[in-house]
Parts: sequence; structure tokens; C-alpha cells
Amino acid sequence: MSAVEMTCAGRSFKELGKKLLNLQPLSQQLVDPADSVLGGLSLSPSNGLNTDYKTLIRTAFRPIWWRSPTLVNGYTVMENNFSLFWGISIMLYERTLVSDDTHFDQYLRGNKNALTDQQKKGLSVFRGKGQCTKCHDKAELSDATVSNAKGNPLVGFHNIGVRPETEDGGDILQPGKGFFKTPQLRNVELNGPYFHNGHAATLRQVVDFYDRGGDFPSALTNIKPLGLKASEKNDLVAFLLSLTDERVRFERAPFDHPSMFVPNFGTLPAVGAAGRATPLRTFMGLNPFSP
Repeated sequence: MSAVEMTCAGRSFKELGKKLLNLQPLSQQLVDPADSVLGGLSLSPSNGLNTDYKTLIRTAFRPIWWRSPTLVNGYTVMENNFSLFWGISIMLYERTLVSDDTHFDQYLRGNKNALTDQQKKGLSVFRGKGQCTKCHDKAELSDATVSNAKGNPLVGFHNIGVRPETEDGGDILQPGKGFFKTPQLRNVELNGPYFHNGHAATLRQVVDFYDRGGDFPSALTNIKPLGLKASEKNDLVAFLLSLTDERVRFERAPFDHPSMFVPNFGTLPAVGAAGRATPLRTFMGLNPFSP
């Protein structure tokens, strides 16, 4: 079991199950009564849900997976199968979070007016002179996805010259030569700051970075100077803005959520199925076209 995600070193899922099964889910978080998934169980204005994990498991899974009087090494069948319940539940929830109604998606589905003329020019730069599709391709707009893996777990990792490869922390163990996984570009407008060290605050700064061939070019980098005109850079930024799904921008269902704690930031409020009254902003409210 991961020593980083969801638990701590040395603890198994069955131990986690024993601890959680009788507890109240989201006991420290507020759930909007109009939450598209959990609204019917909300205790708003109090925190948490009007149920426990054991009841949720019994409701969602067939009895064969949890009902047995037999203990195995001191754990019930439900506790032993907690990783199954945990994994399937997360997988099925994440499968609903598909932002496939961007202006670009609408354009691909046949609505030729979904993109502005500038965005169409930017799409041409994206596919052509900008060479963006060398890494950001297919529906996910990334070559580091399951559909591209083909048995090679390192596909989709590139050194693009953000920092010298001598700074690669992996040199301590297994060096990665400065390679980083290609991110997907859906809703990229809302995902700043950019790159692994956050050194680009706007999309225009990202485009400028690639246009100059990176900041630390070497024999290991995969990019070269592009020679884009200022108008082409702005066209490309305009196209990238077409990759934002308005449901994500306003956190409408299925992208609504309970309140969430963000380290060193604060608490994000609970949002119901209808979404926020005000849209999510870019990083620091910056103009995406600002160099």
C-alpha cells in the first residue's frame, strides 16, 4: 500500500477498512444538498453524510463480496475486500469526470461555428508550425496516456529544457535525464501556473517558452525554436482557451464537489449540481495572452 496516498507506511487496506467502516463519510466536510452524487445523504448545514461506509458498501455491492461470518486472519470479508470497494468506487466516480464538451469538442462534432476564426488559425498552428501534436495528441491531448502506452510505461515523458537535467532529483536513485510526463491540455486555461516548477504564469508565457526552444536546450531536449510570429502565438493561445469545458469553469455537475481543504490555501466551498455563481479564474486572474 502506498506510503503517500490515502494511508501511511505499514498499514494495509484491511486495516484501513476496520478503521473506517463504521465512521461517518466526509465528517469534516460540508456536502451541498444539491450535490449531484451525495446530495440525498447530505447533513447540511452540518458536515458529513447521513450514513456510514459499511452501509454504502452493502448498498452498492453484491452480498457475496461482504457478507460472511468467517474471519480471515482476524478480519471480516468486508474488511479484507476494502481495497476492492475503494478502488472500484474511485474508478467509477472518476469515469464520470470527462470534460468532453469544450468548444473544440463541439467543433469536432460538426459545429463549425464553435471556434472563432482566431481559434481556427490557432488550431492550424497547433497541428502544424507549433508542432504541439508531437506530444499533445488524440482525444486526451497527451501522449502519456493508457491509449498510447503500448506496453511501454515510459511513453509520454520528455525533456523540454525547463531546467538543466543535472537538477533531476532522480539522479540519486534512477536518473530520468530531466524527463517529465506530458500533461493533457483539457481545461489548461484553469491549470496555471505551468511546468513542473510553475515558472510560467500564463499560456502566452508557455508558448513563448516553446517558441524559443526552451530555457536549457541540450542534446536531450525534444524541442527546437519554432519561429512563431506574435500573431501566431496569440492564435495558439486563443485555441488553447477553446479546450475549457464550461461545466468545469463553473463546477457544474458532474464537476461539483463537497468542501475541500487545500494545504497552505484554505477551504474550497461545497458546490451543488448547478455549479458556482462565478467562474473559476486563471492563475492570479492573469490574462492568458500576457507575455
